[in-house]
Amino acid sequence: MQIEEIVKKLSQYDTTFPEQALIAARENWSQLVPIVNAAFDAAVGKETLTDEEESFLFWSVLLVGDRKEKDCFESLLRFIDQEDTPYSQLESVLGDALTENLANIVAIVASGRSGPLNKILLSSNAGEYVKVGMLRVLKHMVICDELTTDYFAVHASLWIESLVAKQHCYALGVLGEMLIDFKLSSFQTIFMGLAQQDYIEPGMLKISEIESWSFDSNADKRIDDFGTFDIMTVQYWASFLGDDKWNAMFNPFAALIDEPYVADKTPGRNDPCFCGSGNKYKKCCLN
Repeated sequence: MQIEEIVKKLSQYDTTFPEQALIAARENWSQLVPIVNAAFDAAVGKETLTDEEESFLFWSVLLVGDRKEKDCFESLLRFIDQEDTPYSQLESVLGDALTENLANIVAIVASGRSGPLNKILLSSNAGEYVKVGMLRVLKHMVICDELTTDYFAVHASLWIESLVAKQHCYALGVLGEMLIDFKLSSFQTIFMGLAQQDYIEPGMLKISEIESWSFDSNADKRIDDFGTFDIMTVQYWASFLGDDKWNAMFNPFAALIDEPYVADKTPGRNDPCFCGSGNKYKKCCLN
């Protein structure tokens, strides 16, 4: 498969898993890298993307992780330095991969480079889920001895200021958990004040945990298992399985439904879902 055909296949906007195009992309990856970098840079600051551009960017992000392509690190971070709320450009491109895979992919290609991640955390453009992902990557670097906890001690004050300014309450909770994990008690008073002013998302971090600067449970569930990503596992995502296979695998009540409701017209992936949830079809009943 020629490089032009690979790009065309990965730009097709449908729910078919492009296995052969992805295999060809792996085999011709060195030729594809400059095209991927160019696609990331072209999308920066662009108000709208075509369906084809969204599709190619989606597969490009995942391929960067699959191929462990460190030369795409900077262009990838420029691309994700944007809002990630529902219906935003970044959310439209990545969907569930925004929270499920992006941090792992960044960790794979960062190779200990913490400076660009710090810039994302201080950015006025980056969304909350992106910032949470970057925090997770930095913690991973500490666990892998690429950084020390001193990095958090030095930079956390500015991160807190940035997160408060953007009202990123979930990210503040995640950061607080990490600072407690690292036993950086100098931030205890700051987080007590944040909690008392409701700056931290409810349920994320208990006041009792901040007061004791330790967690109620001895089990640390906050360590991420980063390091590998196989793009072929994506074929098992709900949007590529189809309704029949998805229901058979994950819906225990599917056999009890004699005649499931079928909408008169199936919406596009980015159209509002017909169930009335207010979410996009690809983020709701398609999955």
